Amino acid sequence: LYLGTQKDNHRDMRAKGQYGDVSGEKNGRAKITAAQALAIRRDQRPSPLIAKEYGIADNTVRDIRRGKIWRGINVSP
Repeated sequence: LYLGTQKDNHRDMRAKGQYGDVSGEKNGRAKITAAQALAIRRDQRPSPLIAKEYGIADNTVRDIRRGKIWRGINVSP
């Protein structure tokens, strides 16, 4: 650590590749994998049932299905 302004800190984070949104499995708060998100998107069961199976909120299941989150995964027929 070193003393600097917020602008210095942001510049340092960009230089180290630590700046910006981290999505998918690289996000430290992710509770599921990309493969699981893909399986959720394909699953036809009700959201609360799927949510319970994966230990996530049923709103999360709906957001995955709508493409609001986990947008980077593709569903092939």
